[in-house]
Amino acid sequence: MKTKIGFLLAMMMLAGCQSPKDQKIEEQPVEEVSKKREEITTNLTNQDLTHLNEYLSELSQAGFLSYDSQSPDQTQLLDLGFMLYAFEGKIPDRVEVDGASYNPFPYEEFNKKLNFYFDCQLEKEGNDEWLFQEDTFYHPLLETGFSKNKVTQVDRVFDNGDGSFLVEGTLYRFKSSMEEDLYPQYVQPKSTWTSSMEAQLIGNVTVTFVQSEKLLHDVIDQYQANYFEGVEEEASDESQEVNADRTEYEEPQSETVEEEDHLEIPDERTYSPTDYIPAYQTDIFDYEQQPILTAGVVDYIMEGDGAPGSYTAILNIVPYSNDYPYTISLTVSNKFPQLQVGDRLEVYIVPEVRDIEESEGVIIAELQYFRYLSEEELASRF
Repeated sequence: MKTKIGFLLAMMMLAGCQSPKDQKIEEQPVEEVSKKREEITTNLTNQDLTHLNEYLSELSQAGFLSYDSQSPDQTQLLDLGFMLYAFEGKIPDRVEVDGASYNPFPYEEFNKKLNFYFDCQLEKEGNDEWLFQEDTFYHPLLETGFSKNKVTQVDRVFDNGDGSFLVEGTLYRFKSSMEEDLYPQYVQPKSTWTSSMEAQLIGNVTVTFVQSEKLLHDVIDQYQANYFEGVEEEASDESQEVNADRTEYEEPQSETVEEEDHLEIPDERTYSPTDYIPAYQTDIFDYEQQPILTAGVVDYIMEGDGAPGSYTAILNIVPYSNDYPYTISLTVSNKFPQLQVGDRLEVYIVPEVRDIEESEGVIIAELQYFRYLSEEELASRF
């Protein structure tokens, strides 16, 4: 995996047509250069997308929530580092410190592992869970017990025009198997999944990559995972999927999660993709106050026009018709990645029809879940 970070950088640079040589020939003053964000997703091959999925899925599998290069969270980084060791099956052997058992992690080695993702330098200090002594982090001894059943699927990649790249993706959880390792199948682009591959949509993620002058490879500058209601707590407690192996440690009690575990949505019905009725174009008028999934193109954004902590997006459900009754007024919570005009979306909503004069009506709804669609996927909906 470590050999792929250089490939990721080269792949995105080529896809974005970022050529330092070309820029030199233009000889334009910096202030006169128009820096325009450009989507480059279609320039990437399925192999490129698989590499990006693999790279980012390590973070989603670890339940990593957020990172800001200007104010890194030491506790999140420590917990992520522990999970990265666990994924590799290379947690150091136990040692005793003050009569208790711990796993020791040498500072330089631990920090180097995190540098695969971030240009960061951990503080030489512990916290309520971690000890730090003699250039070593010590974590309470635990037997790791987890299955790799969460993946990030890259939906769109943008060249920001300033040497950085923005990646937008969706987070999925699938049912693991005792017979075979399904993880390599689910990190393949979702467009290649077979009909038997089922997964639960559990959130979205946005990632900004920049070039690190110190590490000489691309690193994550900003990372934000947004889990849907009922999932975020589980993600943040990912490192608790372990069993105690020392007498001083008491295993936390938790409720048994049924296999049919679901997400809670605002109207208190249980969430499952099969609960949503496919309804496209004006068919949505037949399903008022029923959970449906539909698709369209974002035609207009009205910032600050929705409820507190949200905005309104106008979704054109008959692309490019630009008229009622072919639009949905979506209330979009700020917990979701910022939608842009032109985004192609599959949305999960419970529509409400409002009567207006000289029209069949207008659909309004609160966005509950969504995923980005390719141009081909959107066309297949109509």
